Amino acid sequence: MRPVFLLFAVLLGLSAARAQSLEEIDRRQAALIEAWEKTPLTIRRALFINGGFVVDFHIKSRDGEVLAEKENFMRIATESHTRNLEFMVVLTLNLTSAPPGDYVVEYKLHDIASDKTASFNMPFKIAS
Repeated sequence: MRPVFLLFAVLLGLSAARAQSLEEIDRRQAALIEAWEKTPLTIRRALFINGGFVVDFHIKSRDGEVLAEKENFMRIATESHTRNLEFMVVLTLNLTSAPPGDYVVEYKLHDIASDKTASFNMPFKIAS
């Protein structure tokens, strides 16, 4: 690894800890990617990381009444050689017996490597 890139990575890592916004993280990530693209192919370390999520869901009416829910609905896991900062998740619900109407599904993701959780809501409509 080039000494210049190593210095850049150390400085970026130290300053990233002070980032206060997603825009700042995006700016610093773009700078890292630019430096990475200029660096020859290098293997820094090889190791396995286990990670992923356990997913719960709650289907609610638009006024917030819980109509259906399932904890531990899905387990999504991966093994990687590096610690992942991003994780793509595809979640599919089949609601064949639900009546037409406006609904909200709330997904809650539990990080299997820590006690962290994150939730998000997605409104949807079932047409008649």
